[in-house]
Amino acid sequence: MVADPALREAEMRRLMEIRYSIHFHVWDGMAALDFFTKTCDFLGRKFEIRLFEQSAQGHENIFILEKLRS
Repeated sequence: MVADPALREAEMRRLMEIRYSIHFHVWDGMAALDFFTKTCDFLGRKFEIRLFEQSAQGHENIFILEKLRS
């Protein structure tokens, strides 16, 4: 993340000008895990959570989901 507000603003404008696809989620890792777990149950166990890892700082989460055969 860019600390200087002017540089951050310039970077935001640059990304908007090139129509960069920016995509953010606002869940923390445990909320996302809860969402995937409940979604899996709701869909009748159509997938399985094979991996859930959080970065040491907790800012990034990795999920590997496996679609299960019917």
